[in-house]
Amino acid sequence: MAKQEIRITVKLGELRYEVRNKTYLKSRTAASEGDSAADSDAMMSGDEEDENTLLRCLGNALSRVKHLLGEHMSEGELRGNNLQQPDSDSLTLRLQMPTNYDTNATSDLAAALHRFIVDHVLSVWFADTDPKAADQYAKNAAADQEAMYDASMRRARPKRRTRPGSPSDGGGGTTETDDLLWHDALVWEDDSVWIEVART
Repeated sequence: MAKQEIRITVKLGELRYEVRNKTYLKSRTAASEGDSAADSDAMMSGDEEDENTLLRCLGNALSRVKHLLGEHMSEGELRGNNLQQPDSDSLTLRLQMPTNYDTNATSDLAAALHRFIVDHVLSVWFADTDPKAADQYAKNAAADQEAMYDASMRRARPKRRTRPGSPSDGGGGTTETDDLLWHDALVWEDDSVWIEVART
């Protein structure tokens, strides 16, 4: 089956920033409620240990993405999950989608993928310090995963051609419409075959 390639660029810097920002906001909320222990545990400090944890979580999330979109992933894409020393701040996913894939869904797929990585990382980060928050982020990640799958399965509505000289095209040429009821549309392969069939 013919394929079309779509590309989604994952910005690691943006992912790190969003994860850190969410832990900061969680820390600030805990501080405003007078819970100094939760305040300290929630926020990523930025030291080497926290940075290594963040990178490992990002690597695991990207491996999960590879598993979820594996049937569309180019061979060799995202081998392993070691982001300890990334060569670049961005990773480009090359997905081989069916030719009838609705490319309008690409932005939805990219957004769901981004949300999934962030929510997955936060569910791991809070697993030991705030189980309630971890559970909520895990549920968010599950919803993001479903949205990713839905976006990857979108298909463009097929078109059919009308016969040359038919009333619907004004008497000449071939046209495309959304109407799939005309059974003769099932027999054409290319323009030359279509015209031969239409003239018999």
